[in-house]
Amino acid sequence: MMRVAAVVVLAVGLTVLSPSSGSADAALPRPPAPAPCGQGSWVAGTVELCHGELVYRDYVYDDFGARTALAVPPFDPLSLAPLPSLPDLAAYGGYPPAGAQRSEDQTDLVALRLYLAGGTVHVEAELNTMFAPGVADLVLLVDRDGDPVTGGGTVPGVMANPSPATPLRATGWDDLYRLTGGDPAANTITASLPLPPAPHWKLWAVVTKADGTAMNVAFRGTGEHGAWWEDEQADALASGDITRFGQTVDTADLRHEVTRRARVAPGTIVERVYISATPLGEGVSDTGVPGPGAAPGSPAQSISQAFTMLGKYQPYGFYEPTGPAPHGLELALHGLAENHAARFYFPGFASPRRFATVMGEDRNRIIASPLGRGWRGWYSSYSERDVMDVLADVEANYAVDHDRVVISGYSMGGYGAMRIAALHPDLFAGVVNWVGYTGDVFNGTPLQDQFASNGSQGGADVNALELVGSLRNVPMVALYSGADELVHVTTALALEQQLDVLRVPSTFYLHPVAEHLTYALADDWHKESLASADDVRVHDPAHVTFRTDRRIFEPDLGLVPNRAYWVSGIVPAAGGYADVDALSLGCGKPEPVLTDTHAAGIDPVPWVSQVVQVTGSTPRAAANELHLTLHNVASLTIDTDHACLHPVGLAYRVVTDGPVTVRFGAGSVLSFDRAGTYVGP
Repeated sequence: MMRVAAVVVLAVGLTVLSPSSGSADAALPRPPAPAPCGQGSWVAGTVELCHGELVYRDYVYDDFGARTALAVPPFDPLSLAPLPSLPDLAAYGGYPPAGAQRSEDQTDLVALRLYLAGGTVHVEAELNTMFAPGVADLVLLVDRDGDPVTGGGTVPGVMANPSPATPLRATGWDDLYRLTGGDPAANTITASLPLPPAPHWKLWAVVTKADGTAMNVAFRGTGEHGAWWEDEQADALASGDITRFGQTVDTADLRHEVTRRARVAPGTIVERVYISATPLGEGVSDTGVPGPGAAPGSPAQSISQAFTMLGKYQPYGFYEPTGPAPHGLELALHGLAENHAARFYFPGFASPRRFATVMGEDRNRIIASPLGRGWRGWYSSYSERDVMDVLADVEANYAVDHDRVVISGYSMGGYGAMRIAALHPDLFAGVVNWVGYTGDVFNGTPLQDQFASNGSQGGADVNALELVGSLRNVPMVALYSGADELVHVTTALALEQQLDVLRVPSTFYLHPVAEHLTYALADDWHKESLASADDVRVHDPAHVTFRTDRRIFEPDLGLVPNRAYWVSGIVPAAGGYADVDALSLGCGKPEPVLTDTHAAGIDPVPWVSQVVQVTGSTPRAAANELHLTLHNVASLTIDTDHACLHPVGLAYRVVTDGPVTVRFGAGSVLSFDRAGTYVGP
């Protein structure tokens, strides 16, 4: 028979006494090093001991409860129609409104911390979202004697699965504590519990809705998987039994203030979480916070830009290969209506996909897949900030070869990969683009850019086709489909032509019989993995081309794309694109020779390719000489050290369509007060 020694309700902010309860207690720039124990970013599901404090840190946005017929992932990769509001799904319902929105994130455990003070265990649970106290409860089960044979059974008042009705149960627990209330300012629920008498005891923690429905379970380890890294939780709650999610606590570890950092072996797909310096609030907004792309209300409303995951804790999918460090790194951007698990666990597939093996393990690359602040961030503004913050977090915590950082993306993510690489070309060794939206549904037709204000650019803030000239030194691998129902073949051919005309090193594959999801479903990835295998970041190239636009500057987010290699401080003279074409002869670097080739193949379906590749070089004598061709540029700065130039005796040729000031790192300045061609020393 089940034995319950104590059932205690702790209302935070009040004092409730019982014989066994005691009382209740009321996108950064690249960080230089990993954070101290229990602080900073983390691998979800890990437990650490930090100077005697036990710290468990959970997955984020994973509070979907038991797997039921209605508990489907909140996105649909096969449709671009507006997604249903999550509160309309019975499995997710029951949360009160939070201002003007409904948030399904109000039972999302972020961290559970406990430490010992005398004979009392102090517990603090942090939730990702807490708009008001009492929406969520924390249920703690304690096996106080460390004996799994005694106690255990059904947990009173807690339902593991609402349909069919299944009570929560676990083996071996003796005491039950239900913590209610909470502090919305800190998103925490805190309490003090009596120290169990056994030297080793066990703890389970479950966050429930106020009605007792279990939604999020702690201590799940790093082996979770699925669309939101909650499949193990969903199945356990469906069965009602969470015994395997208990955590054994050694009282001596707490008393002796032991520190034991979590160690996660490479070769496993996990979720990492970093702390954003630019949150949009907290919770999950079904409608989203509009971004600079097409706004809701346009004809393209279903694919408009909006940020739906608002809080400071932002997750990303992660894979560290088993090969030697330092590793390369691939940022893998997901598509519209997908999330950060898409390339690892494509919706509808229970087992991991081969993406991590083929693009990661085979290339000795870390794979990091940002969430991008939700399923339709379009990789500008807060979504771009998320990508840059993920890059910073990986580089701060793992040994990364900075010369082998590749950015890739599928569909919307392919657009993001092209856009971000073109705006920050000196960060990347290459681009891999699967059926990337090119920026305008009319690209490749006479209507290109004619209807952008009416939503033809969807959620894109700029037309990627107009940016790819900045990739002169960043090779791209692109895969497109002849029968694509979403990214039409006319737009793909327009990109192919643009890459050829601008002489961007590239491998362009066209698969005539493929459609939009062919590559994700085929789970092949081999030819693009091989095509990008030798990508290495170019340092200080002699020839730099770069395009920017004042309308995409967001200084509040640290996003001001006004530099490339040894050219910086680019100030557009007016609205519209500002273009810089800069050639330095100072380093005497040879001129690359580009050659066109064509090929054909059948993997994963028949394809033909156009390749523009560097096949040699032409020697070029070193000279203190600079050539600039400028459009809509008011001023810019030349880093003379990296361009191997010296202002004294510099021979220059400047072609400008308006007044411009050219500054040099040594403090010299060239100023021209009108359009023209200027030649001089």
